[in-house]
Amino acid sequence: MLAGFWSGGFEGADHVNRAGVPLDMVRASGHLDQLEDDHARAAGAGFSSVRESIGWRLSEDAHGVIDLDRAQRVAQSAGRHGLQVVWTLMHYGVPDGLSLHDDTLIERFARFAHQVARVVGTLSERAPVFNPINEISFLAWAASQPHLLHPPHNTVDADAGTMRNRGYDVKCRLVRAALLAMRAMKEVEPRCLFMHAEPLVHVVAPRQQPELEELAQTVCGWQWQAWDLLVGKERPDLGGHADSIDVMGLNHYHNSQWELETGQLLDWHARDPRRQRLCDLLQSAWNRYGKPLMLAETSHVGGGRARWLHDMAGEVAEAQRRSVPVEGLCLYPLTDRPDWNEPERWHRSGLWHVTHTEPSLPRTPETHCLTALKKWQQYLPYRPADEHPLVLVLCHRPWGVAGHRTRHLMEHVSHQWRVVWLDEPLPWNGAAHLATHSCGPALELLTPHLERNMCGTYARGGHEMTALVLDHLCAAGLKPHAVWLTEPSSLPLALAMKPACLVYEPSTNADAHDHWHAQALEAADVLVAADEEGARACKAVGSTVHRIGSGVNLGHFREGACHPRSWAFMEACALQGKLPRPLIGFAGTIDGRLDLALIILVAQARPGWHFMMVGPVLQLDLADLPRLANITWLGEQPPELLPALMSQWNLAWVPWRTGLATAGSFPDQVLEFLASGLAVVSQWIDELVPLAPAGVRLARNPTMLLQCCELALAQSEVHRSAEQRLAQQFLRARSWEACAKRATALMQAHTDR
Repeated sequence: MLAGFWSGGFEGADHVNRAGVPLDMVRASGHLDQLEDDHARAAGAGFSSVRESIGWRLSEDAHGVIDLDRAQRVAQSAGRHGLQVVWTLMHYGVPDGLSLHDDTLIERFARFAHQVARVVGTLSERAPVFNPINEISFLAWAASQPHLLHPPHNTVDADAGTMRNRGYDVKCRLVRAALLAMRAMKEVEPRCLFMHAEPLVHVVAPRQQPELEELAQTVCGWQWQAWDLLVGKERPDLGGHADSIDVMGLNHYHNSQWELETGQLLDWHARDPRRQRLCDLLQSAWNRYGKPLMLAETSHVGGGRARWLHDMAGEVAEAQRRSVPVEGLCLYPLTDRPDWNEPERWHRSGLWHVTHTEPSLPRTPETHCLTALKKWQQYLPYRPADEHPLVLVLCHRPWGVAGHRTRHLMEHVSHQWRVVWLDEPLPWNGAAHLATHSCGPALELLTPHLERNMCGTYARGGHEMTALVLDHLCAAGLKPHAVWLTEPSSLPLALAMKPACLVYEPSTNADAHDHWHAQALEAADVLVAADEEGARACKAVGSTVHRIGSGVNLGHFREGACHPRSWAFMEACALQGKLPRPLIGFAGTIDGRLDLALIILVAQARPGWHFMMVGPVLQLDLADLPRLANITWLGEQPPELLPALMSQWNLAWVPWRTGLATAGSFPDQVLEFLASGLAVVSQWIDELVPLAPAGVRLARNPTMLLQCCELALAQSEVHRSAEQRLAQQFLRARSWEACAKRATALMQAHTDR
């Protein structure tokens, strides 16, 4: 039915919004004027099909005159680029003079569909695929509400029961229209195939109102009504039949799971344990109807787009592994789009950002999304293959703390090995279980949900977590070849996995007198250290310590990587564009290593400079952070945003304490600063001395640090370019990919024994 697994969609809603403004999202997003370029981009990114909207309201006037010239233009453009089109006929809008609350639209829609099949359906050599009415359930619900659609399509002055009945009436009416339309289309073009796209959702009772759980399940069950009506499971008098659906289109976004009555979303970013896995929802659809499935719409916004793609693709892979026939995945929209009701607000979604402040609406690729897509295109559709060796990671820091060394390292190890990361446990009142999230094609995050008194460390809930992990791996037919340990208290769990290779990498604050640390040193097959401090923590046992220093992703941070029209660059401008210059930045963990007194002194000494401090605050009280007019504490930011922020800085600095707190430590972020083309000024850290020729200036006191900053800011372009060339030479040997190869070679050497 589908030309290939990967599909992309272009937003095509054409209804009249609540303010009475007729929408034409195909035109508003610039897609209509850039058909050739948009289709070329889609084909170049590996998509084999695109979802396009014909738009009933746009194609038929109040007198019944039908004009399909625009649809033919779309079809011809897509065809020139080898793209199959999955067409939506009605994308919420109806011609003037019709109402969602009036049966008159049924015959009119069938007449329109007949003409579409005659004109558009015959343009493709493949059997044409149509989505007659997009999201019948959503549109019926919107029509039951007072303020979502413009009169006469809304419902006003009605109680909840009446609104619910009006919504069901609209749902039945639209199903009748779709069934009659399909019959009319088949008469003129028997090859027609039909996808019906509906929201796939999950609804729960609020935490404080468990008595609503039964009602929540009932409401959640309403998502099946449109499909039930189409196949005749419900109201067979409407004419539904099993052959009405060739493929089920399932639309799922981060806001597709919520609490009943409160409407509170089950937060995807915070990994709300009440969320249901997409693979389980897909399984439910398959079990209920036995029809092939397509994830017909999914995407996220802002800095979460690549992470959402990893998660959704991983869920589809798991569904396919369970033999659920998911035949396609559609990223929707491909290009950013304006809001239906606030056209000046764009959603920052899509694989291509749109600069809506320019009349031509130019597109800029969102490289993180496209990189994630490219990775998954090599893996999906899922096919059983020889599994890569597996490493289980037990880390002292949670996965969600962006930018830490072990996370970076394992992201790159996953290019060669399968990585399963066991995260810190979260409190949960129900039965203990593991929540799973995909962070890449071979990178899985496991989050234990345990009783509150078992959370906090691996040690407290060790027995429960061990059982959960063993059960999970056994169910998937997996066994760890290696365990990478940085949290010594989880040693019993590591040993329970019976790995061929146990790697222990002590954290920078490992206590030499800690019992678990001593036990981990003795039990380890391989000892790894990132810097001199880590190496000292390993020397007690006299074994060989393998140095795997920290690395950098040059492609992520290289100077000029941020296109001035990209979402990230514009977001960075919004956050810091109006701040005075010079702008001196730090990005990393805001913790006890920072010398807060030094930061105050330097900021007071140079009130004309502005200091941007980016990163999560750990082990410090927010109230203790210096609050001066020329210091901005920006908090943790998405990794996708860091290169754009750094590209607008004039200088980077590392205001760490000197002495035992940082002795032997290497500030990993210095590599990122250099990769961004920045000069760096730091308190004296011995491990940074070799980087002095590459633009790292070290100071032994505040006065010297200020002088170093002034010298760096005043240096000539020629001098700065020479330092940057030396920095690039150094960084090429310090890539995360090289670090990962070193790590996998050490593990492989022991697993082969």
